[in-house]
Amino acid sequence: MKAGEGLAIVAPFLPSPLIEKLGSEGFRSRVERQLGGVWITQFWRDE
Repeated sequence: MKAGEGLAIVAPFLPSPLIEKLGSEGFRSRVERQLGGVWITQFWRDE
């Protein structure tokens, strides 16, 4: 992804391994838990 671009993952579980992996590659993340047990995880780079 280029600077200013992002990725959103919608899943019925918290994708912890993906958060850790992308975090180690310089990505930041934000996690929101929605009603019904849905997790929305957003990834981006600040560069």
